[in-house]
Amino acid sequence: MSQRQESNHSGFALPAALLVMLMLSAISIAVVYVVTSETRMHTTDLENTQAFYATEAAMEKMMTDMANLYTTHQSPTPTDISNYVTNSSLRPSLQGITYREYQVAQSASVSRNISSGPNQGLMAQIIPTTLSAIARQANGTEVRMLRNTEVAQIPVFQFGMFSDGDLSYFAGANFDFAGRVHTNGNLFLASSNTNGLLFHSKVSAFGEVIRRELSNGAYIGDGTTRSQPVRIPKAPGGCDTNPTTNPNCRSLALDEGSRTSGPTSSVNANWNMISTSYYSGWVMNGNTGAKRLSLPFVGGGAR
Repeated sequence: MSQRQESNHSGFALPAALLVMLMLSAISIAVVYVVTSETRMHTTDLENTQAFYATEAAMEKMMTDMANLYTTHQSPTPTDISNYVTNSSLRPSLQGITYREYQVAQSASVSRNISSGPNQGLMAQIIPTTLSAIARQANGTEVRMLRNTEVAQIPVFQFGMFSDGDLSYFAGANFDFAGRVHTNGNLFLASSNTNGLLFHSKVSAFGEVIRRELSNGAYIGDGTTRSQPVRIPKAPGGCDTNPTTNPNCRSLALDEGSRTSGPTSSVNANWNMISTSYYSGWVMNGNTGAKRLSLPFVGGGAR
């Protein structure tokens, strides 16, 4: 009896071993398949990501080159754009990447008011512009990207006063200024007349808005010469009628400049609230939204 049972157990060992080997083989094949698939997916994802960022680099390069072109050319032609922006020698140089498409297309311009930003309200020639690029990997992976933007050409005559350097208003008599004011430098505001200095449009300085000093460094104290009101609107038409009583025509106090005294003094901690809240952006400097404006007659070699 015992010998027969041992013989039966010995006969069962071989099928069991084969079954275990078959299961291990299936598991090994499954692991290899999963690893191969993950490697393939990772490689594809990496190639797609590289192509995407290569296309994004093309978008940013075209934007930069367009900005540089408009700095020196008032109204570049399609040939100017082709020679400067889409020229093959100016495209991003990335290993393993070629650009099958690298174009700038412009539609006919339209005249309308700028609806937002630091130049809101100014009339401009708006040129719809589309940038397009296709970045191609060596293995054929491609990404195409489009960016719609606008070029705004702003006629300079819309400014009552435009200055590339420091600008000073220190009215000795009643001074009523109707036009928009902008300077790429510092703006000094003072008045010695009881009726004050009166503005009717936006006032902006890329540098600082100074109330406590004149441009020659002379200090303006409370109740002294040049300490009379400087009124600036905080809404359209705010200072056009009854400027002394109209709530939308506000006097910018001596302690409400962007600096506590002169251009190199400490920053006025309340300036952001004064510019953006009290005046709703109708008086601003570079820290509250004013931009450096490069108009055609300012840039060297502009045409």
